[in-house]
Amino acid sequence: MRKTVLIIAACAAAGISCEKQKGDDAGRPDASIAFEIGIDNNSGTKAAPAVNEDEISDINLFLYNTHGKLAFYSYSDSWDSNPLPVDIHSGSAYSVYAIANAGDLTGSKDILTREGIEAMTWTIDSPEKIVNAAGAIPMSAYLPPETYEDGESNTLNLRRMLSKFRIIADTSGLDGDVGTFKIRQVRLRNMNSSVRYFDTTRAGSDEEVFSEGISMEGTELDALYTRGVDFYLT
Repeated sequence: MRKTVLIIAACAAAGISCEKQKGDDAGRPDASIAFEIGIDNNSGTKAAPAVNEDEISDINLFLYNTHGKLAFYSYSDSWDSNPLPVDIHSGSAYSVYAIANAGDLTGSKDILTREGIEAMTWTIDSPEKIVNAAGAIPMSAYLPPETYEDGESNTLNLRRMLSKFRIIADTSGLDGDVGTFKIRQVRLRNMNSSVRYFDTTRAGSDEEVFSEGISMEGTELDALYTRGVDFYLT
């Protein structure tokens, strides 16, 4: 399994916003840890957008204490090659949630508790908006409660929140006298308009489904008879 690895942390570089949530973890942090971010490679019609599967254009990181309350959080929309620290209380246990390519979520009231973030959904208003301006698709990761000590380095494997479908046209079974076989368009319909960041999602009504779906045609189908074409659906 191929992984794209980046280093993430918080509160220490330009372009990164960070605050500590007051509450059960109030008080000056006395330690820092770092998270290494990997990508788990096991995730009228509209034209299917170009997708960059390995792109991380922005990332939110949330740490919750054992009472399920938000302890620390950060958001970054710029990256460099240096690891960035996350301040914590050494010897304390935290559960960790990460959301990538969904914009800045730190202003949402839903992040204040574990129950809130687990119920959050990513929602789009049209099928082609499954990617952001960088061609990136939403991803998420979760680590169960664990005690962290000063200076630790940890790994979060992001999983894509969209299902990937590969369609290949196999003409090997056609009769030998068939000289021309051309597919002009491939269309997938009935996409969900929203998906939970940390749970499976089912559409509850017709209003939560894009009936028109997305399509490919013309040169987009050049690979249909060889390696296939990929669709990404909620």
